[in-house]
Amino acid sequence: MDEYSKAQEKWKAIEAPFTATTLRSCVTAAKSIINYRLNEHKNSKSSKSPEKRMTKYEPSNNLRIVINVNGNVSIYAHFPRNPGLKGQKLGEFPQLQLDVARQKANNIKNDTFDEFSIEYVFRAFEQQLKDRTKRNPEGFRENSCNTYLARIKKLRSYFKIDGPFSNLTAGELETILDEIIEKESKGYANELYAAMKNIWRFAANKYNYGQNPLLNIDKSYVTKAAGLPSPCNAYTDIDSIAELWINLENCRSIHQKNIVRFMILTGVRPINARLLRWEWFDSPTFPTLITFPADAMKGKKEFKLPVSKEMRAIFLEQHNWMQQNKNKCNDEFVFLRPTNPKLPFAKRSVDKIIKDYSPIDAIKGNVEKINVKGSNGAFCTMCRSFAKSNIKDILIKDGYRKLEAEAISRSLLHHIRKTDDPNGESYDKSDELYQTDTKLKFNALKLHIYSIMSKVKSLSDQALRETRLEKEQAERKIANNAKDKIRLKIRSKYNKSEYSQFMSRYIGNDTIKNLILTNVGRTQVEQYLDELGL
Repeated sequence: MDEYSKAQEKWKAIEAPFTATTLRSCVTAAKSIINYRLNEHKNSKSSKSPEKRMTKYEPSNNLRIVINVNGNVSIYAHFPRNPGLKGQKLGEFPQLQLDVARQKANNIKNDTFDEFSIEYVFRAFEQQLKDRTKRNPEGFRENSCNTYLARIKKLRSYFKIDGPFSNLTAGELETILDEIIEKESKGYANELYAAMKNIWRFAANKYNYGQNPLLNIDKSYVTKAAGLPSPCNAYTDIDSIAELWINLENCRSIHQKNIVRFMILTGVRPINARLLRWEWFDSPTFPTLITFPADAMKGKKEFKLPVSKEMRAIFLEQHNWMQQNKNKCNDEFVFLRPTNPKLPFAKRSVDKIIKDYSPIDAIKGNVEKINVKGSNGAFCTMCRSFAKSNIKDILIKDGYRKLEAEAISRSLLHHIRKTDDPNGESYDKSDELYQTDTKLKFNALKLHIYSIMSKVKSLSDQALRETRLEKEQAERKIANNAKDKIRLKIRSKYNKSEYSQFMSRYIGNDTIKNLILTNVGRTQVEQYLDELGL
């Protein structure tokens, strides 16, 4: 009773305006008072239960502060003299500090602030990205913008998108991150966390009263739980590359065949192959040089790629196809989408083509530990890795020192390092005057291509290894035969109506019709048919 009396006195003595310290004192007093009243109620015969919360008011700042039996503090806007204003919940203390709560309530009173939804803020951030691309297309490319937009689209699925943005606390965001870590790959989980940080940095001042709850979360929160993404370790040998080259002849479109062959010969990044434009050629009918502009390259530096006769054959075939299909195709890009030639080649199709037409054992090394790199896939990286390795090896065998071979191979693959001469682009004009770099790259490129084409020639009259596509087709044929065998066995015993009913029977948790579609299911169905004597 003494503690209850002291708590009451303490509660009454604490008056507005409150501070974080006095509010914590209110919590201590409120918990004592509420718990005492609840215990007294248990021993009494009264049917009316006492309130499990207590309320303080800060009228000058339009705040109502509610403390429950567990000591949780909720802060509401409070407008008793203006019934037209909604006294909405502003947040939880201490995540929502008092000064921010006062500002929120004041903005509502002055009709200067709407409680922005998560969807509204996400859309505002998306628009900011699009505007950034328009203002500075060289510094922030459209493809980069699309990548960020795709991550935001994915983030939406983890949020109650119509909820108030400013109510999200660090604890709630950690819960969302835990779900992301559980469902996504470690690489993508890290990317989504980075996207969240970008959104909250953008929105803190404009839509969240300067508050950024992500600052209260460990910077390594996702990394510690999921681990860092590893680089792709996929690599292959010249035999597999040569077989891939030969197998590509079976592609249903010259665009599929030629884009991959172009990547095999040059080791260019998939995006630079997909978005290769005719305007970058010195001549569309007899090209000798491709000049990739700085804004098209990952390193943001112009890249000149000499054209060999093998590459020229690819481009001439593409150019002839374009001339034959005028007004039916896009005349801006070299490689077009087979299903819609009005568009450039699809982003994810390159990896699938390489995967389908490569020998099934093309990837070397520890296959279980090979990680897929980015959205373009491991097989695209495998081709680029081969070009780097093969060029370096050929140059060393041709008499170049290791450091020279490394520098030329990096230059040919347009690998830009921070340790390179920062003034080189401004001062070194040797390529413009004497074509020094282009000549070095061309010599290396010719040696690289010669090694591939020699291997292609030597394998052209030999039996090649099974490809992934051939293996899948063979497995599909075996599976279809097994399905048909079971269906025929059932049809032989039942008429059309009875057959339909029989296929709808359940074995365990699924129907016979569905179980037939998998190897494990077919085994169950076969056992069931044996039991029935079919």
